[in-house]
Amino acid sequence: MVTHYWLGSCSKQNFDIDRHRGFDIDGYSGRRKRWVQQVRRGDKVVEYVSKHGFAAIRIVVSEPFHDERIIWPPKNGEVWPWRFMTQPELVLSEGRFIPFASLKSKLSIQPLALRSFGEITEEDFSAIESEMRKAK
Repeated sequence: MVTHYWLGSCSKQNFDIDRHRGFDIDGYSGRRKRWVQQVRRGDKVVEYVSKHGFAAIRIVVSEPFHDERIIWPPKNGEVWPWRFMTQPELVLSEGRFIPFASLKSKLSIQPLALRSFGEITEEDFSAIESEMRKAK
């Protein structure tokens, strides 16, 4: 099975909720449905906290599903219903998040990608993971 690598972003508030829950689930808006439906068990997701930096790496442990239960505070009526179950692989403490600017020259990711969910290259994933492990 081929591992795919994903970049997901969230607010600090939603990241704190995820931390409290043990990073057991990840969810995205209806606009990201097409991407989320491609996620498979064993894939890895780098979590980017808006305005803070790269903060966690999760392993996907379920197939994607739709669920309207409110986990994160709704925004413009959106409850991030396109979801998959995860488990944490690497979580940085607050204050150790890796700012995008410090990795920008090593990544093919454009800043706009930090505001959504989508697939990234294995090379980008490895560069981010390496810096995160150093910061741990």
